[in-house]
Amino acid sequence: MFGLIAAFAALAFFIFYLSGVWKAFEKAGEPGWACIVPIYNWMVLFRMGGRSEWWVLSFLFPPLFIIMAIITMVDIARNFGQSVGFGLGLAFLGVIFWPILGHGHYYFEPLEGDYYDDRIDEFGSADDYEREDDSWNPMEDRRNV
Repeated sequence: MFGLIAAFAALAFFIFYLSGVWKAFEKAGEPGWACIVPIYNWMVLFRMGGRSEWWVLSFLFPPLFIIMAIITMVDIARNFGQSVGFGLGLAFLGVIFWPILGHGHYYFEPLEGDYYDDRIDEFGSADDYEREDDSWNPMEDRRNV
């Protein structure tokens, strides 16, 4: 009986973890299902960190992959506006930090990286576009409701 309860608790926790990773992928503009596809999920994670998808070849040399994975997690945290400590949490305590990232109020705003530099060249940066009315303040709109 205890084994059955433990199995259901583990399944519920895994579903919560998976939904957090899925939502974090979607916040980054990637398909959520990519988090469950082996190898491809790391390609997407490297892309979310602003790195080249070719970094996935580091799988061939595991000590290098560990270092690159930690760097990528820190970069992903930075792209979500979080600190290096949060990125280390993603790397070492992912079962806790990925659901926080996916279900929390964090927004993906890439800072730098090979992948995003190419995208900026293709589509232009946000600085290329000017708003017509810079006087709009979202906090004033919330107070008037």
